[in-house]
This record gives sequence, structure tokens and C-alpha cells, in this order.
Amino acid sequence: MQGLSDNVYDSGGFVKAAADLYRVTGDTMYYNDALLAINHIVNEGSVIHNTGESGHQWAYWFTRGLSDFATETNLWPTYQSWLQGNANAAWSERNNINITWNDWTNPTNDSGSDPNEMSSAAAIWQHLPPP
Repeated sequence: MQGLSDNVYDSGGFVKAAADLYRVTGDTMYYNDALLAINHIVNEGSVIHNTGESGHQWAYWFTRGLSDFATETNLWPTYQSWLQGNANAAWSERNNINITWNDWTNPTNDSGSDPNEMSSAAAIWQHLPPP
């Protein structure tokens, strides 16, 4: 599991930027930069989570950046099981109205959750192939 020192939000912004630069320029330096950032987070643990902060899209930019990058570069076979595991973890911690927050290792509160937190898991689900 990610610790608070792993800034998944910033890593996601970096991945998204590097992937976009790679797509526009074709320069493999950007492709490699995206892979380094992705693999750092993926190799840190099986499920990303955040219990220290609330009210923002903590995991959204990473899950979106990785999902987009894997789709655009045909790397789904490499990252699909990790993304699927995170989607499954998020879904297993959903609340009674089927929404989940940024901590995919604990049940989502039934009240008081911020809607921004709920977008992180949606970034994975939009790219996963149908069951």
C-alpha cells in the first residue's frame, strides 16, 4: 500500500503530461519518463489509498494517467491486472449507494464524503474492458 510520502496525485499529473508530450512529439524520452513514474507507484503496492487527506481527487490523476497511457501505448496487458485489482478494491469498499472514496482499503463513509473523492475509481472503470 502507498504511504503518505508517495504523492500519487502529483505522479498522475506527471504521467499525464509525459504521455501527452510523447503522443505529440513521439520522443521516447517522454514515454520512458511516464513509465518510470507509473512503475514507481505500481511497484509500491497492490492498492493505492489515501487516509491522510480528503475532499479531492487524490488518486484520480494517477489512475486516469495510467489508464490513458496504457490504452494509447497498447500496454494494457502490462497494467490491467494492477488496475483491475484497484478497481475491485475500490468497489469492495463502496458505501450503501455504491460510491467509493480515496481509501480503497476501508469502507466508504455513508455520509460526509466529498464528491471529488469519488472520481478516482471512475478513472479506472472507464477504461477497463467489459467483464
